[in-house]
Amino acid sequence: DNTHRRIRAVDYFDKAAQPLKTMRARDFRNYQVGERTFVQPHEIEMHNLQTSRRTILVWQNYSYQQGLVETRDFTTNALRRVR
Repeated sequence: DNTHRRIRAVDYFDKAAQPLKTMRARDFRNYQVGERTFVQPHEIEMHNLQTSRRTILVWQNYSYQQGLVETRDFTTNALRRVR
């Protein structure tokens, strides 16, 4: 979506250049955090075109400004501890 700069759909292909999967994002909502606005999809559907299976992910209650620090909370060791 060039107007709003959102990824609404992605098409994936296998090594033989055959259509493999499609991802569709829907139900975009705005979140105001301070002076910034974040736009998040609340539903993402992945459709496997070769097996006809579908997975739908539904999000709710996005949360921002949780005190995370990139250099501390996103190191390899920190991410291993989260499991």
